[in-house]
Amino acid sequence: MSPSDLQTLFTALPESAFKTRTLADLSVGDKFIMLPIPGDEHTQGGYMGVFHLLEKIENHPENHAKSYKPGTRWSVRNVACDIELSMALDEPVVYIQ
Repeated sequence: MSPSDLQTLFTALPESAFKTRTLADLSVGDKFIMLPIPGDEHTQGGYMGVFHLLEKIENHPENHAKSYKPGTRWSVRNVACDIELSMALDEPVVYIQ
């Protein structure tokens, strides 16, 4: 794909395609990636977060103790390694169609 093809693709998208979404905006079964969160995780500097394909699943509150960020929680599944964890509903995400 050439740069002009990419530009044509992006300029043809509706404004809603560029809206910031959160985990709360997604339905159970939707797949997404998490946007990086400023902070220091495991002393590597830079950003915190899970940089894998995730899926919003039915809520399992017993798994929420594994989380590192406070807030209203929801269960998600790491698609690559089939591990359940939880995220705050206000986390910014990128929806994967």
